[in-house]
Amino acid sequence: MMRAERGSASNTIESYRRDLDHLAGSLATGGIRLRHAATDDLRRYLSGGKSGAAARSMARRLSAFRQFFRFLVSEGRRDTDPTAQLDSPRQGA
Repeated sequence: MMRAERGSASNTIESYRRDLDHLAGSLATGGIRLRHAATDDLRRYLSGGKSGAAARSMARRLSAFRQFFRFLVSEGRRDTDPTAQLDSPRQGA
């Protein structure tokens, strides 16, 4: 979808794939499947970064998660978007 509908670059698609794989692995340790993640699951995951660099990484990851969950909702594979209530991580000045 990202390549066909949004014209995303290969590097962007690969970065998003890695971000989603990392999230899926983290959720799996708690017995949660990526597709079924709740807002609180994502909030806990994203709260891990504290430095400016980590905040930038978490902001990029959140962007990947938003794209993924919006896609699931648009395709009828999920009723709600768990990223809708999440704010982007604050980045240092």
